[in-house]
Amino acid sequence: MDSISAALILGIVQGISEWLPISSKTQIMIVSSLLLGLNMSEAYSLGLFLESGSLLAAIIYFYKEIKEMLLGVIGRSRMGFRMFLYLVVVTLITGLVGVPLYLFVEENIRGFIIGIPMILLGTALIFDSLIIKISNKGGDKRFESTGIKHWLVVGISQGIAALPGISRSGMTTSVMLFMGLSAEEAFRLSFLALIPASAGASALTLIMGRSTYLALGRIGYAGALAAMLSSTLVSLAVIRSVLEFARRSRVYRITFFLGAIAIISGVLSLLTGL
Repeated sequence: MDSISAALILGIVQGISEWLPISSKTQIMIVSSLLLGLNMSEAYSLGLFLESGSLLAAIIYFYKEIKEMLLGVIGRSRMGFRMFLYLVVVTLITGLVGVPLYLFVEENIRGFIIGIPMILLGTALIFDSLIIKISNKGGDKRFESTGIKHWLVVGISQGIAALPGISRSGMTTSVMLFMGLSAEEAFRLSFLALIPASAGASALTLIMGRSTYLALGRIGYAGALAAMLSSTLVSLAVIRSVLEFARRSRVYRITFFLGAIAIISGVLSLLTGL
């Protein structure tokens, strides 16, 4: 397969998996290893770099929220300023947790296994979904009900997702569902938190990840552009679909779904060693 075709496939995989409770990094690692023969370190760095396509999609889709935050920074929107603080806190904690994990994983990727925590998380989510179903209660809290202590937890969960096998959106959305937020709000806040996190991850791989340049050399800069373009277009469609699904579905069903996917991802991680 030529590099452009492989890059387009990688972009599609990234665009779909980034917004679902499955690890986009792991999917990219598997596909790029099969299509391009990359080693695990190169495939891992490429997966982080390709988040730039998802980042662009998030900026386009949430431009109204971004505009509101900019108004908040200059004192013209109280809610916008609160959302800005949320992203600042989450991003700082994500960096403190995620950067050391990234550096560790890049050097020790071979044989690295993270499946057991995902299985435990999935089990907890399924148990929580049963409690929600039995009690006939679902999360209905909005962003306004959250505070710094909640944002710190979201940041930690997003930082942990630097590990291969762990879904960023799955971790952050699950944490916010545990906090009692509505499903739509949990997904929306999770997707917004991706914007600075992905910008940092993509920059980090270019600044400190020598494996990134080796991987980009395999697909070429035209291939990298093709991957980013396909990732952006697919991401826009998936973001809209996921938020619509969250808006129409009951919380216990979404919580159960996230738990099941987490368990499946954990099992696959144990089987593949990723």
